[in-house]
Amino acid sequence: MRVLQPSLDVYEALNSKYAKTLECPCTQISMNYDNFISASPIFHQVCSSDFVSDVWIRHLAMDNGSTFYGDDFQITGSHAFQALRMLCELAKNTLKNNFAQFYSSQYFSRFAIPEVMLQVQILSILNQLQSSMSDSFLLSFRMIRDTTQVNALFSALQINHKLYGSKDTGNIFVTANNYDGCSCSLSANCIRQSSIYNYNTMTKLFDVTGFYTGCNVIESLLQSTLECFYNQTCIDKLQNYLLPSPIPVSALDDSSSLSRYLKTTTINSLLSNLMVEHLGLSYSYRQYYQACSPEYCSYQTIANNTKINTIYIVFLMFFILGGPLSVLKLLISALTRIIVCCVRKSPRQIVPEASIIYT
Repeated sequence: MRVLQPSLDVYEALNSKYAKTLECPCTQISMNYDNFISASPIFHQVCSSDFVSDVWIRHLAMDNGSTFYGDDFQITGSHAFQALRMLCELAKNTLKNNFAQFYSSQYFSRFAIPEVMLQVQILSILNQLQSSMSDSFLLSFRMIRDTTQVNALFSALQINHKLYGSKDTGNIFVTANNYDGCSCSLSANCIRQSSIYNYNTMTKLFDVTGFYTGCNVIESLLQSTLECFYNQTCIDKLQNYLLPSPIPVSALDDSSSLSRYLKTTTINSLLSNLMVEHLGLSYSYRQYYQACSPEYCSYQTIANNTKINTIYIVFLMFFILGGPLSVLKLLISALTRIIVCCVRKSPRQIVPEASIIYT
């Protein structure tokens, strides 16, 4: 049977009845993914929060701090949030570029396929895409970090090395900073709890919960969490110790319905997922079917051979109940009847009687 130019409703009705034999060749076997797939990624809330705004970063930069303490938040704070904003932008651009390339690639379909099958294929393809995007991004980022570490670049903040000059000789000396027994000359991953100090008394005033400073702004940021910035009290306390007057800043929302990440999740873990909460993927089966646009659908039906089926059932039951011996008996009986019948129908030969003469 053949149905010309079937609509989606007709195709679905046919597929529900004749799924095993139904074939609907697509008039267009290749189509761009953007014909029926779309993505609207939702990124971690910090990427759109006050903490990556120019106002917040400038606010932190107004207090220059002192290079006396390498773990001073007043030195590294503005640079850390600048780096965080950069990572958010890199993640967004990575997804944007990869999806642009994905949308222009081709999906091949010789025949129209059911929605369930299309959904399974799409999920598999997009999972592979997301994994390859993350792996590619992290590999490139790792190469940049390794290059920076190998070249032993000197930080302008003097958080990895310090310069000392001798007034007597005019010589300049360079010494590696040490963070809790970890030397920046050996590793860029050395970190210490980020704090705020009173420079007049040289005492620690406040620890920024979850935030670290170390040999490298990026490396210490990756090992940090945003715990303090989920807590309005922590934010207000932090601002009270900064020299400029506090600015209105809203804490991050820690409700589980808004984020799949914990407050204690490191920036590195967020970056491993490209700062993404959800990819916001959607597809339209109707648009896929329209792109496929089958010219016809063909299917086969089983003939209604009632007599054949009845005979088959009778013989089947007969064999099950009687067995081959019964069949043999019937055949012999039938053959005997045929022979007898043939004998009876054959013409008889009349033999004349001989006359006997007595003398």
